Amino acid sequence: MRTRSSFGVILVVVLSALFLNGVFFVPVVYADIETIRPTDAYNPGTWATPANGYDASTSTSASKLNINTDPDPSISFGGSVSSESTNAWQTKSNDWTAATIYITFSRAAPTPDDDWIKVLVTDQNGVLKHTIVAQTTGAVTKQTFSQALNSGDWGGAVFPNIDNLRVRVIGKKNKGSDGSTSYMYDIRIDGTYTFSNSPPTVSSVNLNADIIITLTENTTATIDCTATLSDDNGGSDITSATSTVYRSGVTDTCSADNNNCYLITSGSCSLGAPVGNDRSATCSTDIWFHADPTDSGTYNADTWACKVTATDTASATGSNTDGTPPELETLLALNVSPDTVLYGTLTPTQDSGTLSESVTVTTTGNTAIDVNLSGTNMMSGSDTILVGYQEYATSAVSYGSGTELTESPARLELDSTKPTDNSPSNQSDDAYWGIGIPSGTPMGSYEGTNTFSAVAD
Repeated sequence: MRTRSSFGVILVVVLSALFLNGVFFVPVVYADIETIRPTDAYNPGTWATPANGYDASTSTSASKLNINTDPDPSISFGGSVSSESTNAWQTKSNDWTAATIYITFSRAAPTPDDDWIKVLVTDQNGVLKHTIVAQTTGAVTKQTFSQALNSGDWGGAVFPNIDNLRVRVIGKKNKGSDGSTSYMYDIRIDGTYTFSNSPPTVSSVNLNADIIITLTENTTATIDCTATLSDDNGGSDITSATSTVYRSGVTDTCSADNNNCYLITSGSCSLGAPVGNDRSATCSTDIWFHADPTDSGTYNADTWACKVTATDTASATGSNTDGTPPELETLLALNVSPDTVLYGTLTPTQDSGTLSESVTVTTTGNTAIDVNLSGTNMMSGSDTILVGYQEYATSAVSYGSGTELTESPARLELDSTKPTDNSPSNQSDDAYWGIGIPSGTPMGSYEGTNTFSAVAD
């Protein structure tokens, strides 16, 4: 006769939490540069492509062949095409403490060299402020000229009237034309300003929506930690977030450990679109089945917590933790292998001799377990071998020295403890099985089901 026994499995789960930390931040003052350029040019001298003279590229240019005295100026960058007195500059957004103008210009060598040219910085009325290229009849090598500007020339502190500035190119033809072309490649003003950076703050931190964390046996469960990130410099100033999910007893300075500490990088923290000064954050991590439970047992005084840290464009940070942390639930779970036991071919009155058919019981939850065993009669058609003819033990004892299987669950004490690793679970124990065949049992292939249920150790 050949008999066979197959098995089933049962499980359960656990959770955790932690509290907010308040931190006082002092704003830090930073310096930055704001750049503006002309948006038009007064062009009585009919320069070609005047917009190329302020397009932020030094590979293109406005140009003019043979600049004449009339009109004066030949071109005035920063004035309107219709009137030099009409301002045409990009609008500055900040209060400048200093400003420098940069002008990229060149002139081909004239032949003969009797026609002169000069480049000036004036106001909208033509009042001279700075000479950039002094009057010359020679060639001007392509270069970028720089000139610090005086705030007093442009309305006083913070340069409120900087848009009154003009870059004038003036020339004079002596005798005949020299066949010389002048080129304006780029014009810009860099204004220095200061601003106070307020570090970001973090609020409304919630781990797993503040509900009990339930794990998944023998694998991971994805858990989210959400928060609101805020910055007085605007939500767009927040660039990234990171998080730590941890059992409170190891604190938020813990090292990565699948039992109690999960470090979430910025790549696993998604940021929502800025809304005013705020920006939402969702940080996700996969928690392994053996993470420490806090609803009971060794760590029942702890909770699980989430700390979220926000970073802004100035690399300033702010952080906070969950104010209503959840528990992490105990997970009672196991796996049995193999899931089929073959007792082989036996005749009536024969038994296995020793309980040599082993089944490995692996703990796939986060706590030490024992196992409840129960079974059914083994059947071959209408023929029966009663459940009690099967025996089990924790070692390969002789048949008759094991424990008879029953239809009602009975506890088997295992030696395994809480798993601490997952590749695979590092906690398992063996159960040994055997069977005896009663006298008069008809020949046949008998099958039944034995059930393994995880219970707390």
